[in-house]
Amino acid sequence: MLSLLAARRDISAAAVAPLSVGAPNALKETEGVLASWFERHGVIAALVRPDHYVFGTARNATELGDLMDEIDVRLHDGPAGRNNETSDLRMEKTP
Repeated sequence: MLSLLAARRDISAAAVAPLSVGAPNALKETEGVLASWFERHGVIAALVRPDHYVFGTARNATELGDLMDEIDVRLHDGPAGRNNETSDLRMEKTP
């Protein structure tokens, strides 16, 4: 999944994984707070804005790609070959 974000130099990205997973290049979570949040929401990825609001979540790689397209729409004129539809503007504040 980080490969989807690796090409985006304008976005900072980090993977977080439970300590027991031993994922390379991932931050290690020791208390399970994020793992619990991800499980509760049924997602595998979350894009969080610098002001700590969740921009969006994804249940799979396809949805993560869609979120990346949405970022392009919001930050730029939109990706090539795609109209500038704006999706749901609701956001969830995380504690």
